[in-house]
Amino acid sequence: MVNNKNNLSNNQKNQNNSKNNFEWKKAGKTTFIWATILLIALYSSSLINNQRKSEVEIDYTQYRQYLLDNEISKATITENILFGEFKNPQSISTDFGA
Repeated sequence: MVNNKNNLSNNQKNQNNSKNNFEWKKAGKTTFIWATILLIALYSSSLINNQRKSEVEIDYTQYRQYLLDNEISKATITENILFGEFKNPQSISTDFGA
């Protein structure tokens, strides 16, 4: 009988200790998942920014000249912004940057 009480007491202590113990394995997995999500978000953001760096803002008169020289393959107007693509890659230096 005394042995049973000791076993019950030990079991309760073990349960309390297991509740108080930090689960490093679970925390490690959670940290790894969040770190992976963060890295994917940063990588995606850098891809989007690199794509925007390839765009150059030019004056409308320059655009008209490229159009008259038949160097524009396509153009798209979105709201009040005109986006165009050259038939062949160009190296352009403007006052706006690039």
